[in-house]
This record gives sequence, C-alpha cells and structure tokens, in this order.
Amino acid sequence: MRATVVSLNSMVSQPAGAVGMIVLTAIADAASISTALYVGAVVLAVAAPLYWPAWRQARRKKARDLAGMSRSAPTMYASSANEK
Repeated sequence: MRATVVSLNSMVSQPAGAVGMIVLTAIADAASISTALYVGAVVLAVAAPLYWPAWRQARRKKARDLAGMSRSAPTMYASSANEK
C-alpha cells in the first residue's frame, strides 16, 4: 500500500511541479522574481496542511509498531538473567 501511495504522490507532483515552474516563470517575467517567489510561497503554505493527516497517520502507525515490538519482542538475555 505504501509503495502505491508514494508512486501516486510522485505521479501527481511531477506534472504539478512542471506546471508550477511555467506559471512562476511567467509571473517573474511579467512582474518580478520577488513576486513569483511570494506566489510560490503562498501556494506551498496553502498546500502544506494537506500533508498533516498523512503525517499524523504515519506517526500513529510508527508508535503502534514500536509499542507492539516492545511487548512481543523476545529478550535475548532473559534466560541468562534467570541462571544467575
């Protein structure tokens, strides 16, 4: 599932980045480079919250995996501690 999501993300972001570069270049030519940078920053700031749900889900999954690992992982030295 993760590979599919990463692949889909890449498939969408590559053309979007190309279109964004074309648009920002046109804005830089028409107005100024500073204006194009501000427009790019606003677009990124608006898009950033869209990644928060995926980031939270990944953190929760990692926490669950770590919690499950600590409960079910066998300890290598459990028998040697009992022998002393």
